[in-house]
Amino acid sequence: KTETAVAMGKSLTGKSWLRCKPIGVGACAGQEVIPNDAFSTIVETSDAWISKRTGIRKRHVLTKGKGLRDISAESAIAALADANVAASDIDLVIVATSSPDDLFGDAASIAAAIGANKAAAFDLTAACSGFLF
Repeated sequence: KTETAVAMGKSLTGKSWLRCKPIGVGACAGQEVIPNDAFSTIVETSDAWISKRTGIRKRHVLTKGKGLRDISAESAIAALADANVAASDIDLVIVATSSPDDLFGDAASIAAAIGANKAAAFDLTAACSGFLF
């Protein structure tokens, strides 16, 4: 029997026989920081009002010329380093976002950017709920 067949035989009803888990974490944010007080010059608001309702105190904004693909690749490279895994060992790249520069998907280009040349790649364009999948 193959390893997969053995795993399937041991699976419980309602439980997946597939085993995957995050083993590395990476993050990246825009270098330009905009504090909440900056919005008070545009609309009637304050840092206290925004912070109380959202928990947000500042926003990180991408500098001109940088996009989702760039920060996604940086994040993925950091996660690979954290996990001590080579990009060539990645089987699947999933991108979950709803960003203006990602209307048609970026997963394949992100996989290529990090060197995951054997990986399948797809996008979950489902806004915030994409992260639940």
